[in-house]
Amino acid sequence: MSFGDYQYVILVDENRNPIVLQRYKLGSWSSYNLANVANNPLVAPNVQDGHNNFSIGVTKDGYILVSGNHHNNTCRCVISQNPHDIQSWSKISFSSSTAITYPRFLRYPDGTTQAFWREGSSGDGSYFTATFDDVNKVFNAKTKLIDQASSVVSSPYEQSIGIGDDGSLHLCWGYRAQSSSANTNFGMFYAKSIDKGLTWTSASGANTYALPLNDVNSERIFTANQGSGYVNQNGGCCDLNSRYHTVITQYDSNDKTQICHIWFDGSIWRNELVSDFTFKYDLSGPVTTNELSRPLICVSQTGKIFIVYRTSNMGRANHIRCIDVTMPNSPRDFCLAKFNMKKLEIALNTEYAIKNNEVVMLLSRGGDGVTNELWKNQSTYLLTAPLPI
Repeated sequence: MSFGDYQYVILVDENRNPIVLQRYKLGSWSSYNLANVANNPLVAPNVQDGHNNFSIGVTKDGYILVSGNHHNNTCRCVISQNPHDIQSWSKISFSSSTAITYPRFLRYPDGTTQAFWREGSSGDGSYFTATFDDVNKVFNAKTKLIDQASSVVSSPYEQSIGIGDDGSLHLCWGYRAQSSSANTNFGMFYAKSIDKGLTWTSASGANTYALPLNDVNSERIFTANQGSGYVNQNGGCCDLNSRYHTVITQYDSNDKTQICHIWFDGSIWRNELVSDFTFKYDLSGPVTTNELSRPLICVSQTGKIFIVYRTSNMGRANHIRCIDVTMPNSPRDFCLAKFNMKKLEIALNTEYAIKNNEVVMLLSRGGDGVTNELWKNQSTYLLTAPLPI
């Protein structure tokens, strides 16, 4: 992520320690091993668990936040002691819960920073938020945003959260009923806030929803039933009009997996299958095989809309691919860059796309299910690719 002339990266090294990197005006990189913070608040080394990734945020005054290594754990978070200083850190907390997973940091156009996370376990959890107090450098009291579904014990799983240029906050989510099967995901539900999460409405503003939100106290924007091919936690973003777009996977009429683009056009929610896949992604197990990455979505400076994905199928293993879905019913799939990530998930900062017209993401080669010394120490690259105008 970036802030002003600074760019930041958070990754895990060959010893599974969290490393923060920083560069100024695209100069040389400096780094700091966060395992060295006093009393090890991030509990390094990082657990070998796909849930235990890291998130990084920067407040409006330049203080750096890093949180991660969570899968139903107490809050693990640090803050830089000085603005843009990666060499000095202290512990900070946004929740007293002992069951935190998936921490995220988002920053509004006015600079306000907000944390989001899940409390509880897969199939039995809730979604929370807390806003950062820039004056006192602490997080305000947490708020429960999304509760379990009304009809079944379940856990909400967020799509990428949208922040509009007008300061609007967009939540979209589904539920997982059973931790034993990814096929028990269902969705998609949505709510919008124009006051940083205090009050909530439908996309048009016609309906209001009191907190906490759930499957009936929200706007259902697409019906993805259990067994429909929906994998939890995919991409989302806002377009130039601060309208929300998201993507999920669905089985088509031929029982093949496809990417589905879902968006609000200013009047109604629309959806379209936009991929040409010839395979079915099996979701019957508790974890996915990652032959298809969770699709992500971004909007360019010129308003074009791109879905970004990776798959090991169809001869596309060496590709990071995009689908231009700007024009409904006319998707165009193309190779953005040649790189074989094996079966790693991809991460995308949508802010770069809409501000700089660039896809910026980390690239590294995964072990493809193989455990040996070779895959424990892979180079990490920063892909910066201009989007078509």
